[in-house]
Amino acid sequence: MKRRVFIQSIGLVAISFPVWSSTWKTPEQAEGPFYPLSKIPLRQSLILRPDQVVGSPLMLTGEVRDVQGNPVSDARIEFWQCDGQGIYDHPLQSDYEHFDPAFSGSGAVITDEKGRYGIQVLYPVPYPGRPPHIHAKLWKGNQHILTTQLYLRGNTGSHWASRERENLQIDPVKTKEGLEAAFVFVV
Repeated sequence: MKRRVFIQSIGLVAISFPVWSSTWKTPEQAEGPFYPLSKIPLRQSLILRPDQVVGSPLMLTGEVRDVQGNPVSDARIEFWQCDGQGIYDHPLQSDYEHFDPAFSGSGAVITDEKGRYGIQVLYPVPYPGRPPHIHAKLWKGNQHILTTQLYLRGNTGSHWASRERENLQIDPVKTKEGLEAAFVFVV
């Protein structure tokens, strides 16, 4: 009798969990001092002039999902990062006047009905005191749902290494189209 109850309870447990689930949300990270001062425009690429930009283009794709695995459609994802020289397009940044004019520094995309997004950014570079990273801020309507940073796999900086940052890594790969990476935001 005990064996049958145990086997039945295993079946109920298996039924109660969806095929895709996540027990963790994408970790929050600081916005940082260089969040753009003006509204971040919708654009498919942060690179304005590919033939003149300093740095390597990187196609970043992925999805936004809730913890139950459901796609989050119509989410706005803002991305911002320093240029290929390690300079942000922000007046508080030293050497601001040398920011790469072939690079926009920021842009936003809207997820499709399946929660998918895609945007061309730059392969992130370090600057003094920080490992390479890309900032991201997610909105659903007027509600802010996440601010975080994405790091290169294995390059979160020795003093930045933490379990949290392990869950924020992208792993760019070279394809015939160029560099590509993917990240799933869980909100």
